[in-house]
Amino acid sequence: MSFPAATGQPYSEDFDEALDLINQLARRAAGGGLIFRGEAKSDNQNISTSLRRYIERQYPDVRFDWLDITYVQEEMLGTARGFTTDTDRYEILAMLRHNGGVVNVVDFTTDYNVALFFACDGSDTDGWHDGRIIVLDKTSFETFLPQAPANRVLAQKSIFVVPKDGSGVIPRSEVHTIVTIPAHLKPTILRHLENAHDIRLETIYNDLLGFISLQDRFTSPIAEFTAGSMAESHGDLELAAERLSTLVGHPLWDILARLERGRVYVQAGEFSEAVSDLTAVIESGVELPGERLAFTYCERGEAFLQLNDLQRSSEDFQHAKSIIADDFASIVDVQLGFLHLAQSNWDGAKELFQSVLDRGYVEGFGFSDSFGSVSEFNRKYGVTIPDHLAAILKPPPCDSDLV
Repeated sequence: MSFPAATGQPYSEDFDEALDLINQLARRAAGGGLIFRGEAKSDNQNISTSLRRYIERQYPDVRFDWLDITYVQEEMLGTARGFTTDTDRYEILAMLRHNGGVVNVVDFTTDYNVALFFACDGSDTDGWHDGRIIVLDKTSFETFLPQAPANRVLAQKSIFVVPKDGSGVIPRSEVHTIVTIPAHLKPTILRHLENAHDIRLETIYNDLLGFISLQDRFTSPIAEFTAGSMAESHGDLELAAERLSTLVGHPLWDILARLERGRVYVQAGEFSEAVSDLTAVIESGVELPGERLAFTYCERGEAFLQLNDLQRSSEDFQHAKSIIADDFASIVDVQLGFLHLAQSNWDGAKELFQSVLDRGYVEGFGFSDSFGSVSEFNRKYGVTIPDHLAAILKPPPCDSDLV
């Protein structure tokens, strides 16, 4: 199974590299006369208009050396005029483009920071990819601005570029520069744009039509968390981690999502990811109820134990034991017993297991679920569990075994 990485924690390793890239764009923009376009993927060499892409989808056999798209656009404009009181062709083109219509123009911006946002945003829908900033010399193209721009056009500092011929394409040869935006820098750049320039979804798509165009990207945190918890209860740990990951980084749900996802990672055997999530919860400063905090230390201790980090595992189990209520102490004692086995502390393990059994715990303690067989445990930790302890680690027989 492939689980989402435990991402979203605050870090700044890429910040210097991101600033170097931003400064590179700033130096290019300083001379004036340039316009910018951000694209989340850098795999297309030419820049196509939405009308060109529409025709390619609708009529895959069309040869564009036979078709002048400008005539198709004029036909569409003639029809569109019947739906508006505007008569200016550029006003209609701008309105169509910013409301999802297909036209033979390409959106650019006069602000390289806005282009950076578009190059970085939205990449998480199908994984992070390298993006690109396309830079044009404005004086080399026909461009226009609407006379009465909508809020979103103003926020995006839009300028519309008309391709030079009827192909609906701005070829690579007419591009001033292309700057690649490495995928690993995108989260850092997005944080910088929001913190330094207040450039984010709500300010770039700053009207209800903008919200509608992005509505499938906005999810209900309660629904997402519930879906993740239900998937966990049904044993679908991969789906549980996927759903909970959508809430990591959310201003209100981040800690709760990490708390639950850490538990999922422990069950799934993704112990490094579990340590990452549970550490973020512990170090967040968020006040958890006593039992929940104790369980968090216990679960992280279990992950450390599986990673063979016995020292930190012991510290977490001891901390959990110091704050957990008596009713739940057996849960921690079982894990401490496993730790004692890994340390060859047979007497300590026997004492803990016996005390747990005296409290009504079932033999086996879930040992096989966590470690497999006794021989697998011995190989993993380089120990040899004595037979009298190995006997009580075996799960009790099922009813079918007794028939």
